[in-house]
Amino acid sequence: MDCGTIFYDQAFQFTGGPEGKKLAVVLCEYGKDHLIVKTTTSQVHSVKSNTPGCNAKDEQPNFFIPKGTWFDVPTWIELDEVFEHVSYVHDAKTKDGTLIVQRKKLDLEMMKQIIDCALLSDLIDGFLLDHLRMMRAKM
Repeated sequence: MDCGTIFYDQAFQFTGGPEGKKLAVVLCEYGKDHLIVKTTTSQVHSVKSNTPGCNAKDEQPNFFIPKGTWFDVPTWIELDEVFEHVSYVHDAKTKDGTLIVQRKKLDLEMMKQIIDCALLSDLIDGFLLDHLRMMRAKM
């Protein structure tokens, strides 16, 4: 998958919680795997800004994409956590229909902005931030 690929996972494994439905975006390759971030369409008690673009200082760091720009509804790319998306799990979920890769992807310029914003997040693991910095330098 390329940077900016959007997919819908009907059995996304949340950290410390149950599986659920989630739309996610690929940030970059991570060996054979990928680093991804979740999206949400709920503002969650106003802890997320409606300001388009990077909102790294919000209680829940995010990148806000207004309705119609890429998505049919206002969407926040959540930047409080980065997930390793394992390739063999991706393949199995794609095969059984649990995971659906969307045809439309976020373009490279948008992804550069999202990764730059992620690099400002205090909540993402330092090792993953180092990897994102290295990948961003190659873009």
